[in-house]
Amino acid sequence: MREVDVQLAVLGGGYAGYVAAIRGAQLGAAVALIEERENGGCNSAENDICQDV
Repeated sequence: MREVDVQLAVLGGGYAGYVAAIRGAQLGAAVALIEERENGGCNSAENDICQDV
């Protein structure tokens, strides 16, 4: 494991996590998006955008 220097760590890659990470980057922060699942987070299998990412 390596050490990474960031200004904003977002836990969870669901819809809110992605939005938070993108907005932080837009504002100039060094961002790390941390997700436990390999294919990213999905809050509901009913959402088409989350299926087969």
